[in-house]
Amino acid sequence: MRTKLIALTLLTLIGTSAVVNETFAESLEGPRLINISTRGHVGIGNDVMIGGFVISGDEPMTVLIQAVGQELDSADGIEPGDVLADPSLWLVTPDESDADITNDDWGSDADIALAQTKVGSYQLAEGGKSSAILTTLEPGAYTVIVSGEDGGEGIALIEVYEVPEEEAVPISGDVLVTSAGDAIIHPVDHAAFVVSWDGIMIYNDPTGGAAAFEGLPSPDIIMVTHEHGDHFNAATIEAIRKPTTVVVTSAEVYSRLSADLKAITTQLSNGDSVDHFGVTIEAVPAYNARHAKGDGNGYVVTIGGKRLYASGDTEDIAEMRALENIDVAFIAMNQPYTMTVTQAASAVREFQPKVVYPYHYRNQDGTFADLEDFKTQVGTDLGIEVRFGDWY
Repeated sequence: MRTKLIALTLLTLIGTSAVVNETFAESLEGPRLINISTRGHVGIGNDVMIGGFVISGDEPMTVLIQAVGQELDSADGIEPGDVLADPSLWLVTPDESDADITNDDWGSDADIALAQTKVGSYQLAEGGKSSAILTTLEPGAYTVIVSGEDGGEGIALIEVYEVPEEEAVPISGDVLVTSAGDAIIHPVDHAAFVVSWDGIMIYNDPTGGAAAFEGLPSPDIIMVTHEHGDHFNAATIEAIRKPTTVVVTSAEVYSRLSADLKAITTQLSNGDSVDHFGVTIEAVPAYNARHAKGDGNGYVVTIGGKRLYASGDTEDIAEMRALENIDVAFIAMNQPYTMTVTQAASAVREFQPKVVYPYHYRNQDGTFADLEDFKTQVGTDLGIEVRFGDWY
């Protein structure tokens, strides 16, 4: 049985009596209900507004629940000053083993802001007093209570939205067999590529706006190697991310992010690592005369027992040559910013990945590195497979 949001009953409690204001319901056999809401007066003390909703089926559902106050000032039929200035939200869960969830002042939460845009709910004022909860709930009956902080009273809105999970979208690319299923490697452009593995989408250095990634599932993890514009573009990250996306990057890039993006970002120095969604990401050095040591990262990503290396902008440094047990390597080679073909081939022959992709191979003058020469210099004697991807 598919999961459904099937009913919302709103009551206003006045003393010890209860008055039913509205009920929205759906037949279990009918269309899917994605939003239910109502507004009413919230008074003082026990004069609160209560909403009840039911999630049917046997699968969890992600929901956005909002108690809207000040944003109602311009709503039809509401006079300025009649709204509840500071609504507080309390979600009562059906299972006593689960803690109730509360919120007072939504705090400009980045994930909530994205969910608001995605589902078309009220867009809460940045830093405002309205409250919101974004959470994933098991099937069951839930209660929402809205009250006024500091003795406030006025009109408030309760709204509950389903935040749909993105449907799996098959992507094309080369296959890497791992212990937890196949990973798909999909080149995008220049320094950008995508890896799909075990339901997780990993984006490396996405730039070019949402159009560059049209038709691809949204990222769960975004890795940014360094601050240069062909690797980092904050507007692209904002355009492609979803509420649960996390970003991994260097301290230099982190310093250039908005407060919202900083809230979802882990900054790594060379040698640091982090685990997200079962993916281990280790930052390794990436530097040369044009890229100061420590400003940027290369990354070694471990998925299902396989190790993937993205070089970032670097020369054939000792730290690269010392890498071990790399299954797939992405090696930058363009002039004058990274390696020559000969430098790249020499380094690859030393750390011996099983598979190597030349990427980031457009030179400053618009020409391209000689990939066939790279393949020839890597040779066949060490068992390294050179693969070409459609980056340009």
